[in-house]
Amino acid sequence: MRSLLLGIVSVLVGMALGHPGTNPDIAQVSGSGGVFACTMPQWSHGCKYFPQAADNACHNADLYNDVGGQVFEIYAFGPDPGTKCRTFAQANCVGPFYAKKDTPPKDWTITYPGAAETSSAIRSFMCYPD
Repeated sequence: MRSLLLGIVSVLVGMALGHPGTNPDIAQVSGSGGVFACTMPQWSHGCKYFPQAADNACHNADLYNDVGGQVFEIYAFGPDPGTKCRTFAQANCVGPFYAKKDTPPKDWTITYPGAAETSSAIRSFMCYPD
């Protein structure tokens, strides 16, 4: 029981610091129209919620790893339900690519639940309502 309580406290403290830890409940940290992203696959390390950008503008990857270093690459990417996102290989939404490891759809967008492990680093993204 004590280890369960310590685990819950650890996740809550991590969320408050922007580091939800491994296997977070994405529904608990997401909002509406945004993206939950992490610097490592499987929803681990340096996770952050990016709220919906005004006018569906471009978001550059800008996260912090577990030791406070700035990271500009995303390897786990989860749009909120009802949100579509385009991912890009470079900052400022340049070099579009389909970041999921499976066969890309015709419109090259990623929707909920996203990808626990991307095919390559996402350096920027643009989202809009589905």
